[in-house]
Amino acid sequence: MEGEVGARGAVLAAAERYGVPLDTAAWTEPARVIEPDPDRAAYYAKGYGEHLELLARARQRARR
Repeated sequence: MEGEVGARGAVLAAAERYGVPLDTAAWTEPARVIEPDPDRAAYYAKGYGEHLELLARARQRARR
């Protein structure tokens, strides 16, 4: 099913709250699967490592 994930979640939450029966499996089934590009793995791993380093520094500053 196409559409925004957040909108689908809101529909499911509202349906549950108001007792409206829905086919949950159909509403949560992914429309497609995107496989990661192995050629970009190093690029993203480097960026994630930098993010973790900045996060650690920010936490140190917050403790002071």
